[in-house]
Formats: sequence, structure tokens, C-alpha cells
Amino acid sequence: MTPYDLRMKAKKYIEDAKLLLDSSPANAFYLAGYAVEFTLKARLCVTRKWPRMPRSLKECQNWNKRDGYDNKDRIFIHDLDELLSLSDSIRIKKSTFTKIDWERACTWNEQVRYEKDDSKSKEEASMYIDEVEKVVHELNMLDLLTILLDIEIRVSKKYGSFHCFALIKRIDGHWDILFSYISRTQDIFDKRHAETVDLLRTEIDSDLKSNITQNLNIGYDAPILSGLYALLNSFFGGLEHSFYSSLSDNITVGFPSFPPAYVITAANWDLAGLNKQWDELETQES
Repeated sequence: MTPYDLRMKAKKYIEDAKLLLDSSPANAFYLAGYAVEFTLKARLCVTRKWPRMPRSLKECQNWNKRDGYDNKDRIFIHDLDELLSLSDSIRIKKSTFTKIDWERACTWNEQVRYEKDDSKSKEEASMYIDEVEKVVHELNMLDLLTILLDIEIRVSKKYGSFHCFALIKRIDGHWDILFSYISRTQDIFDKRHAETVDLLRTEIDSDLKSNITQNLNIGYDAPILSGLYALLNSFFGGLEHSFYSSLSDNITVGFPSFPPAYVITAANWDLAGLNKQWDELETQES
């Protein structure tokens, strides 16, 4: 199963769990837990850049050996706490997700199927399903950010640094991918734009793309970016190839109000530094 297949399966488990809430809360609880398991396994595929789940432990070990990873992965398990760790090299920190009650989200294991039909009340099952939906949403966002980070790094290595690469939330709840850069020539600028847009089109699964309204290429000196540069320079000196960086409205008094966003790269790079990058890239090409 591909990451997309796993995420679609997780969505179906949630839908089926909701249908069972009235007639069988225990079974609703049981099905909902599989949504977390399948989403975590989709997350592992994205992180390892696997096109699908390995079909066997041996295949998993072969892929890990090929890619230079250890073979401690225990992916054919159902324990949610253990799946959260995934491996020594890939770890999801619970503290990163402040909106999730992990204690509740990880109360599930596949053995709950042997519990009595009255072991869960409708309220308990409903609260668990709500928590599962949060987990699935947050982990899907994490998958999307992982893919965007990979695209940003690939394009940067070929054409030089972005001034900005971010995922910005709109008023309607959907998201825009915003990117900004300058290039030495218009021809290179156009090539970079075409390659960036093509990667955004081909590398992001349709389910992750469903909440993205548009890709926006804006000028590096746009007013909203000027405020963002000033804000980030005050705290970080700018960001590049970041992963968990996020902003919310009115983060600091005196700066413009920013929409909720995940910022991968944002800095007003000086032209001298960019010219040095471009010279190095041209030397590599020749």
C-alpha cells in the first residue's frame, strides 16, 4: 500500500467508526484505532521515501540496508506508542503536537477487539474518535511539510536559496504554498519557477493537496515578507530549511499580523551572498 492508500484507509476507518457509534461504541473505538496505525505507517513511508509499505520484514530490512538505515524498525506491529517512535532515527515527539491528548490517543491496541460489547460507552468512543481525527490531521500535515521541505531543498541546491518558502493558512481554512526568490537572469528565474511548480504538482499526493488552494510566487520585497523578515531576524537571524517553524496571528507587538503559517525558509538574503551561490552552482554545472 502506498502512503496515499494508507491515508485513505485511515479515513475510511474513521468514517466506519462514526457509523458504529450508536449501535456498537466498542467496535467504533476498535476501528478508530486503526486510523492512527495506518496514518503512522504512511508517515514512515514518507519519511523513508518509500513508494509503499514493505511487503515483508525481509523487504523492509533490505530497503533499510540499501538506504543506510539500521534494521531496528518494527513496522508490522499495532502498538501505537511504539509506532510513534518508528525507529532510532525517526521519532515523532509528542510535545510537538500541543493540540493532541496523546494519553487518550494511545489507549488503543488491537486487543480491544476481545473486550465486551459494553466495555466502551458512546461518550468514550466519541471522544476517542475526535482525538483520532486530530492525530490523523496533524500527521498528514507533517507528511505535507516533509514533502515541501524536500522540494525546497532540492530546488535550492540547483538554483540557490529561496527568500521565502512557506505554507500559509487562508481565511477560508485552506492553505496556500507561498514561495519567493530572485535569479541572475529571467531565463533562470522562469526555469526555477517551472521546476518548483512541477515538483509541487507531482510530489504531493492528491489527498494532501486537497486542502491547498494555490501556489503563489511573490516578489521577495512584498510587504508581508518585509514584516516576516524583520520578525524572524529579531529571533533567529532568518530561517533556512526549517521544519517545525510556525507562526500565528499577532505574534509580537509592533509587527504586522501574519496568518497562521509553517515557514520552511524566510530571510532577506544579501545579493553578494546569492551571487556567490550562483557562481558556485555555475562552476558545478560546467
